Amino acid sequence: MKPNTLMMVELNKKTWANVPAERAFSKLAADAVGGERRIQKGVGVGRERARYVQLCNWIEMSALSAQHTGLAPASLIWTDTPSERPVLEYLRLIQVLDAHSDLYGVLNTPQRVVDSPEPSPPFLLPVLSPPSLPRRRSFWVWLATLLRLEYEESAEPVQHPVPLVPQSTKVVRSAPPPEEPLTPRNLRTSPVGKSFFRPGDEVLEQGEIFGRLTIDRIELLGNAIPQDRLRVLERLAREKSAFFLKAHQRGSAVVEMVASSPMAWPSDCGGTR
Repeated sequence: MKPNTLMMVELNKKTWANVPAERAFSKLAADAVGGERRIQKGVGVGRERARYVQLCNWIEMSALSAQHTGLAPASLIWTDTPSERPVLEYLRLIQVLDAHSDLYGVLNTPQRVVDSPEPSPPFLLPVLSPPSLPRRRSFWVWLATLLRLEYEESAEPVQHPVPLVPQSTKVVRSAPPPEEPLTPRNLRTSPVGKSFFRPGDEVLEQGEIFGRLTIDRIELLGNAIPQDRLRVLERLAREKSAFFLKAHQRGSAVVEMVASSPMAWPSDCGGTR
């Protein structure tokens, strides 16, 4: 099975408004959002879905080109390996979030008071080097086929680094800081599982949603998730949240895309598979 790679590409306001020259990201995104709303209303669903996928393909290919040519100020890349499957875990988390009937109710659930040793060194994350630019499929299409993704029986168990803690520590009972109630910030059909997030509220909302996905809340969203997977999902959520919040501070948009394997840069940039 070929490894999956997920890339999140930040695009600043100037790039979002003016690139590609033939049709800017902002115009492509506005057309796609209009399609989302028509699909939700049941207007020409088959035609609109096909057009929506084509627009998302065009946005993703253009974002990949911007990243390749240095127009993207930052990117976050995850790649599945035999011992770790961050892309697969993330896509399954997206499916859980998208399907839950009261996502914001769960995100506003008070966190538990926890016992934690002090001091504790920071959790060290592996450094991911960017792969060669991938030939990708639409993120929207990947989400539609998510249920068919299964772990290989021969896959090795996931190994997670364990932070070293001094033998002599004191336990501190700490309550998490208070949080403001989180409410939907945009009128899109779903706040998660999209190929693109426009500057402003859409990017900020992603940072807020994934910043609140603690182990306790992920447990409420999906029943019977093993503890080791909960820790992985919480870590991925924090990484995505930090990336989106930084992009929001710079007034940027973000495009997400999934590739089936690291491959050479495709010559066809027209947005079709």
